[in-house]
Amino acid sequence: MYKLRPWEGNFKVKAKKINTTSLYAFLTLISVVTAILVILISKGKLIKIFFFPDYNDCLMDFFNSLIEVHTKHPYKDFSVLYPPLANLFFYVLFSFVPLNDLSVLPYSHEEAIRLVGTPNDIRLHQTCMLLFLFTFLVSVLFFVFLMQKFSMPKSNLVIFCLFFTFPMLQAMERGNIVLLPFGITLFFYLYHESSNRILRELSILALAIAFGFKLYPAFLGVLLIKEKRVKDIIKAFIYAILVTIIPLIIMDDLPGLFTWFDILLTYGTDMTALELVVRNIAMLICVLFIVLDVLAAFTKRPLVRLTKSQSLMLIIWLMVLINGNLDGLVLMFTIIPFVLFLKEEPVLNKYNIIEFIVYMVCLLPLGINKLNYYFLPLFLVGGIIRTKMRQDEEGLAGIKL
Repeated sequence: MYKLRPWEGNFKVKAKKINTTSLYAFLTLISVVTAILVILISKGKLIKIFFFPDYNDCLMDFFNSLIEVHTKHPYKDFSVLYPPLANLFFYVLFSFVPLNDLSVLPYSHEEAIRLVGTPNDIRLHQTCMLLFLFTFLVSVLFFVFLMQKFSMPKSNLVIFCLFFTFPMLQAMERGNIVLLPFGITLFFYLYHESSNRILRELSILALAIAFGFKLYPAFLGVLLIKEKRVKDIIKAFIYAILVTIIPLIIMDDLPGLFTWFDILLTYGTDMTALELVVRNIAMLICVLFIVLDVLAAFTKRPLVRLTKSQSLMLIIWLMVLINGNLDGLVLMFTIIPFVLFLKEEPVLNKYNIIEFIVYMVCLLPLGINKLNYYFLPLFLVGGIIRTKMRQDEEGLAGIKL
């Protein structure tokens, strides 16, 4: 009989654990360096892989919105997509612009486009540029302040990396104000379950204000349904109506409400038949799991048990899919469930790797992020199934013990 040597004892080799936060930071570094090299090697020509292809249109989401409210009828004159509260926000900012500094004011979207790149480009005016920088700086500070409230490990490293995510970089390049309603949505999520009544009430108002800027944060109202907070749901609904109607009254543009509805109905309809089918299937999957997740709060034996990050990620996916167009800005909202995921899963393993991949494709500046709108929801479902398998295995282990 073979006799074991001393160094061949019966022992288990411990596999090295991979920290999810550290891996995310490493992948962010690799992605950013790769993107920089690609842009340098192509002498700037391939920057359109990562950003809007029109080089002359940088920051114009902000500046177009700023100039297109001067008539107080942005829906009729310019067919803008922003909700009334966002238009009121830009109208207040525009009141700081000395009109004698603007030699030409457009009265249609086509006229506004023709001014881009000319001596009358609004980006050349000092006051307008300062308004943009102020808005962006306030949004960034608000975002950093709230992210620190998550009290996650290596929080400063995570926050730093988040500024290099695909949606964050795209928001900067477009000059889009999505970071502001995202921060307001973040406030809602952090404090909607607070024991402090004032903060809890403010969080409901924050959800309505975020809706007033970008519409899709309203989907997070599903969290209130899960928590059976009927009064808060009614409050949020009333606040949402107020932040829609009051700005129109202030700007004397109530008829613009119906024009805005018409604009919304035609947004995101330029899809091929195949894209529409795949998108609808993905939406059905998201809705199915969201319904099962909500029902889990009302039953003793739920069919699906989701973690906080998974539950929220499904809601965000539905936001992305309903948004319709390939708009990477909405992906910024995946930051919230991703941070929760890092707290829930500090170590990468075979059960959570699919979800980790989903988040990486959503957030890393890879230049291929548009793929996720149609294919990656299926990866997320795979992650949910794996999580359920892990729960089943843990249950079986408990029985054996």
